Amino acid sequence: MTSPQYSDIVATNFSSTSDTSRTSCHLLFVSGDEKRLMEAKVERDGGDEPHKVQNAHPNFNSSGSTAITYMFPHTAIEDRAIFYMRGDDEDTILRQYWTSGKGWSTAEPLSDEDKAIKVGDDAKIAVVTTGENKYTLYATNRDNRVVELTGPKFGHHGKEHWEHRLVVVDGVELATHLESSLAVAKNGMRYLLAYMDKDHVLRLAVRDGHSGHYTSKGVIHGASKKTPLAIAARPGGSPNGEPAFSVFYHKVGSKRHEITEHLVSLILSEGPTFSTSVELSGISASAVKHEPSDHWRNPGIRVFSVSNLDGVDTLFQYVRRGRDKKWVIPAGLIITKS
Repeated sequence: MTSPQYSDIVATNFSSTSDTSRTSCHLLFVSGDEKRLMEAKVERDGGDEPHKVQNAHPNFNSSGSTAITYMFPHTAIEDRAIFYMRGDDEDTILRQYWTSGKGWSTAEPLSDEDKAIKVGDDAKIAVVTTGENKYTLYATNRDNRVVELTGPKFGHHGKEHWEHRLVVVDGVELATHLESSLAVAKNGMRYLLAYMDKDHVLRLAVRDGHSGHYTSKGVIHGASKKTPLAIAARPGGSPNGEPAFSVFYHKVGSKRHEITEHLVSLILSEGPTFSTSVELSGISASAVKHEPSDHWRNPGIRVFSVSNLDGVDTLFQYVRRGRDKKWVIPAGLIITKS
């Protein structure tokens, strides 16, 4: 599959789906020329031509945060939900659905009994699908506390309701910085949350089940203070049977803005690295189906990151390939300037 040629993109604002029952994923990004919200389906060796997200809010925050996820996980249905920040200092998360035969719904704010839920301006968003058209979102509020939003639920009058509560880790409300990234992934019933605390230390926390508090899972040393974060579940778990994850982040002090993979199971260890030439590049990771049986050594994970190509911010896809399982860029670019 050939890779499309398109426009330069906003290097900090893109996201991708994760679903280990699928061999492809969907990528959501912002074009840098006209600040359009775009989407593309991506296979292992390239992507479809990107399409504009219809009915997007005209004043969305193009440099803010986006999240995309499938509405019906572990099925062949490609219906999906996207979440992104509204612009104009509105502090509001917008939501749209793409459904088969209907296309994109109109952008609407997350609301509780018809009242828009407010988070921090420029808040980073992380999302997982917890059931059929049910989601858990994480974002930083105006008090620099991380809030968990779960929904939607609908009452007798058809009004939408999202449960919202502060995230607690080891009995303490999670405090961070508004500009700091968050990442979350689910592997079975285990959730892994990655965040930069108020002292700019990259920390991990885990939870078993859809509700309850998190417990600390340790610290990742050597991360840049402004690092973006991404997590992908590792299919098949670890050799000891524990649910396993890969956490991706920017390493501090590296000239080529090294992206490091941190393996999370019972044992924490660093994995292979690769680099980007764009200092503030975001990172997104997708867990997808991988056919060979050796899932632990070569899980179906793709990583998206931006590098500068001939003066243009260009989005690349990285996959593991070869006997040594090194990260490589497959046959071409994902999105670049025409």
